[in-house]
Amino acid sequence: MKSMAMMLTMLFAVILSFNAQAQPGPWEKLGSRKVTFKQDYDEIVVTGREGTFRALKLMVEDGPIEVDHIVVHYRRGKPEELNVRQHLPAGGETRVLDLRGGDRIIRRVVFYYQSTNTEGRRAKVTLYGKH
Repeated sequence: MKSMAMMLTMLFAVILSFNAQAQPGPWEKLGSRKVTFKQDYDEIVVTGREGTFRALKLMVEDGPIEVDHIVVHYRRGKPEELNVRQHLPAGGETRVLDLRGGDRIIRRVVFYYQSTNTEGRRAKVTLYGKH
């Protein structure tokens, strides 16, 4: 009986982890950047986008990085700093990062990171926004 309960608990955890991944639909790709690891920050300029966003997420491909924080620059108002402090393996993503004040028009996002890539591959960082 204990093993059945343990299996159900593990199955529930797996289902929750699938739901935590970026799902098609409400997330919109805002831009991508190949990071060079020659500096400790990079930026993604958000151009040609109409509408506002209330949350962001970063996804990483090709190599791992350690994201410290991001600074979101809006069309109007002061920039907003969001602490991330998260290790992202290749194929990983950040948690959902809620923006203050609800829906906001974004001009660019600067992300600060450290390389954890010992193989020298350049990571591709993609920014997603949610309306």
